[in-house]
Amino acid sequence: MQRLSQLLCVFVKDEAGAVVSAELVVLGTVCLVGATVGLRAVSKAVNEELVDVACAIRSLDQSYSYPGFCSGGAWSAGSSFIQEPAEVSVLRLREWSEQQLKREEQPKQAKPSPEQKAEHKRQRQTRKHQKLNRSNQTKVHHREGHPRRLPRSQNKQVEEQSRASATHRFNL
Repeated sequence: MQRLSQLLCVFVKDEAGAVVSAELVVLGTVCLVGATVGLRAVSKAVNEELVDVACAIRSLDQSYSYPGFCSGGAWSAGSSFIQEPAEVSVLRLREWSEQQLKREEQPKQAKPSPEQKAEHKRQRQTRKHQKLNRSNQTKVHHREGHPRRLPRSQNKQVEEQSRASATHRFNL
């Protein structure tokens, strides 16, 4: 028995445990990878449960109706709301959630090629020029009441003419 206790003391005091350290590193790595995968599974399960809760809440019927009434010359209009069937809404909600999951699983789109970038830049410049051309024109009503567009430089002349004619009309 004394021999066994001496052997146990030798094992406890032995510090040449390189194998033990390597085993701990491997064990820690496996635990970390397992925790990462487990958290992903928990996240997905929680999302699915929340979708089920949303479906349960949506299945409650919120339709209402009350008639209008008339009394002593005063009246109130009635109102009603009929909710679409819960099955239709739940089906839409499930389709939406499946689309969201598919969107998350899809890989990111590749970066656009230089040709695509140049085309996009050309389209932006075209839209910018069109916007500038539209902003340089404003609506001015002609004497007959028909709208027409004039450049801004001519707008000031038209405004001055209309002010002068209005002043002339009031002075008569």
